[in-house]
Amino acid sequence: MIIKNRVISGLLDIYDVQDYVRMLEEIVEFSSDGFYITNSEANTIYMNKSYERITGLRREDLICRNMGDLVDSGIISEATS
Repeated sequence: MIIKNRVISGLLDIYDVQDYVRMLEEIVEFSSDGFYITNSEANTIYMNKSYERITGLRREDLICRNMGDLVDSGIISEATS
């Protein structure tokens, strides 16, 4: 019974974390502030709708592209990186 309770508790914790992550994703996605996120290698991994609206750049044109390449090609300015 103790093991079963720990498993159920662990599953609930996982679902709580997943719900929390979904909530944070929605907050960032629908924020009026622009979010542009890169990984440790400067590859674009996320930008929200406001970033698209503010900059006029499309998410599908930037996702997986390297920040350095985007600056070198003039798509974004070094001042914003």
